[in-house]
Amino acid sequence: MTSTTQPATTYTLNDALIANQNAAPTDPYPDSDTRYNSDADEQETAHDNTSAKDTEQADAKTKKKASAKAKKQAEQADKAKKQAEQDDKYTPDVCRTRYKLYYDTYMNTVEIIKTTGLPIRHQNPPEDLTENIVKFIVQNYDNDP
Repeated sequence: MTSTTQPATTYTLNDALIANQNAAPTDPYPDSDTRYNSDADEQETAHDNTSAKDTEQADAKTKKKASAKAKKQAEQADKAKKQAEQDDKYTPDVCRTRYKLYYDTYMNTVEIIKTTGLPIRHQNPPEDLTENIVKFIVQNYDNDP
């Protein structure tokens, strides 16, 4: 028995490209209706243009409203800041007076503890005093008026 072997066929990229060019063009959407309807296309184009204009107008209105809202919020914040500055009557002199009162009370409690030996707890500093001490430190640190 004699066997004959045929040479293996090898395809190159060039062969594949040539074969593809020689192939008949195919419809990429064979199941679709590919009839040309110029009236429908014109109507669709006109609708798309109208929709684009409507969208642009809506976007412009939205941006305008957002801008007006941001401007109004900024004005309200400025107004609140100015009002807070005007209402702040807690001056450094008031802070010093309040601190002196607290310090005197603290020292009087220390004397009572020394003389009697009672386990008296000291009171915490008043909230207004601690907040305003911090406020004055921050203002001095930042050189704010």
